[in-house]
Amino acid sequence: MFVFFIALAGKDEESISECLQRICEVHQRQGYPVKKIKKCFVPVAHGFYHLVRLFDETLFERVRLPEHKCFIKGFEEWQKKNDFPKGKQFYHYPEEMDEANLILQKPIPVIHRCKSYGRWMVDVEKFIDDLSDF
Repeated sequence: MFVFFIALAGKDEESISECLQRICEVHQRQGYPVKKIKKCFVPVAHGFYHLVRLFDETLFERVRLPEHKCFIKGFEEWQKKNDFPKGKQFYHYPEEMDEANLILQKPIPVIHRCKSYGRWMVDVEKFIDDLSDF
């Protein structure tokens, strides 16, 4: 995976394309305890593919999609054709639980760190405060 990030930093579309292909191949060869059904789809490869778009759209256009059965090429082509639509909340809680709807619609807050017992930890209290601040 480090090779992918080095290729991304160097804007090397050929190496990025090869890395995505290799991620699919390696994912398919995983042994126990990975169940066979989980080998049918590689979310990591799709995520890395979208990460390229996040950093550089022109580079993203030049990257080749992996030619592997566990990479859903049709989905990615549909995403491109539809300008990468954002998902919408499909479940709405009843009115008496409206705070849950607000939390689900709110963007995820920035995660802060704090020092606790000499170690850096996620500041859970700040995260909860930011998430529940309407």
